[in-house]
Amino acid sequence: MATVAVGERAPGLALRGLDGQTYRLHEATGPVLAVFFKVSCETCRLAFPYFERLFQAYPQGGWHLWGISQDSSSDSQAFVEEHGVTFPILLDADWAISQAYDPEGVPTSFLIGPGAEVTRVVPAFQKAALNELSATIAGYVGAEPAVIIPDNDPAPPFRPG
Repeated sequence: MATVAVGERAPGLALRGLDGQTYRLHEATGPVLAVFFKVSCETCRLAFPYFERLFQAYPQGGWHLWGISQDSSSDSQAFVEEHGVTFPILLDADWAISQAYDPEGVPTSFLIGPGAEVTRVVPAFQKAALNELSATIAGYVGAEPAVIIPDNDPAPPFRPG
């Protein structure tokens, strides 16, 4: 298998979240940013506060940010609490969805546009890519683009997963 690429149709996605709801890609209104992660991943720990900033930057309803955890419910809940994550965390403990998307590493983000087409794939942690994702989402929701990571932020410009 190979990582789902830009321009390809996103594999179906139906996972239960930590909140008990089931999230289905085909029922989502607007684009979905799906971020695959593991709680033990140091790069994920670096990235998730910025994903939270992205989530808070735009009104909800016109787009979705879903973290897809490859860990247990209890470990995922501890991660959420430690990092102050408020967006939905979906559980893929058996890795069925992860295998379908086949990210090369974690974190990997897939921006899935209307019609379920993958419009962007961002592996690892990349400052510039997060700001570009922000601008793309702003276009989808009709908002001014928010800078998620300013130039003077101390995070490294890139960190592999």
